[in-house]
Amino acid sequence: MSTKRLFTAPYNMTMKYLLFFIVLVCVGSCAKEYGYDVDPEIQPFFDLFEEEAALRGITVDLDAAGIGATIDFIRDNSTVGQCQNSDEGNRRVLVDKSFWADYDYYGKEFIIFHELGHCYLDRLHENSVLTGNICASIMQSGVSGCINAYGEETREEYLNELFGQ
Repeated sequence: MSTKRLFTAPYNMTMKYLLFFIVLVCVGSCAKEYGYDVDPEIQPFFDLFEEEAALRGITVDLDAAGIGATIDFIRDNSTVGQCQNSDEGNRRVLVDKSFWADYDYYGKEFIIFHELGHCYLDRLHENSVLTGNICASIMQSGVSGCINAYGEETREEYLNELFGQ
């Protein structure tokens, strides 16, 4: 009986378990492409979206819907935000890092609410225009040429329109 065989079997079993564990960790961490994580800078806007919906009688649970959010660079220089859908049905709001750094509170709220309009409310772009070439909806595409008037004074009207009020 060879002593080499006695020592290789446990060694091979240990290596197999170690390899299995490594593969399991990689698959587990890589499989959740979008996950349910929300960037801490975006989380207050997610909370506010739920609160504004509730004020209008609409229940929104972004956590249960599994919608994540990330601030990162978007390759297309003209895009400031996206609602991304994975093949598994996960959704994620992606906001361009340069935009996020440069815009004020209302600009950030606008883009997060616009993208959640896509990701959660399944809204499409709405390019209607009001008198004076003012965009009628928070869901405007940004290519229609209308003036985005979202801000402190117009916020309520835009949110009523967003949530169908």
